[in-house]
Amino acid sequence: MDSTAQKTDLKAIPANVNEIKLQPTSLDIWENKYCLKSKQGERIDNHDAVFRVNQAPTKYFERFAGKKTTLRVLNRKWTQIFNQKMGKGFLFADTAGASYVVTRARTTEFEHLAATVRKERDGDVKVFSMAHGLSLIHI
Repeated sequence: MDSTAQKTDLKAIPANVNEIKLQPTSLDIWENKYCLKSKQGERIDNHDAVFRVNQAPTKYFERFAGKKTTLRVLNRKWTQIFNQKMGKGFLFADTAGASYVVTRARTTEFEHLAATVRKERDGDVKVFSMAHGLSLIHI
């Protein structure tokens, strides 16, 4: 690391310990099958942010996996499932304020999901598309 970068990094460190702000806690829930070994739902829900991937159901598993969802990343397969009638149960399971990030789906699949979420969730869940280069598009 060059000395300029070191100086820049050092300037970012607060001189007074009281100026240090604690970062929110977050928890990734990747596969609920690991959560089923112990009842961690309350502990999971106490985090500031809970990230879920694809299905990772919460309905009926609240004692084990919690019910809070801050961000749910959906691949193309799960975007298609959420778009179908059978996926509507998932739409209603996530907590208000959740956001969905759609990856690797066609534009039409993303737009359909965004329209369905707007209609079914009355604006309490947002849908984003992760485009090439990690740009997020919100409809």
